[in-house]
Amino acid sequence: MTEKEIQEHACKELLKKVVDSGQNYSEKMKSDLKGIIDVGKSPEEICETIIAYFAMYTWE
Repeated sequence: MTEKEIQEHACKELLKKVVDSGQNYSEKMKSDLKGIIDVGKSPEEICETIIAYFAMYTWE
């Protein structure tokens, strides 16, 4: 693994920990968000996809 790949992995793991600590997120939402983080190829892509996810999410 290159240093860049190690940094990317560490950042994604940190983001997933933030999602896990979100008290207002359902388990499905946490799973969806962590999936978005896993497949994201860049920070910008991850942010854009998460914003789109929240825009389409129906809050109960």
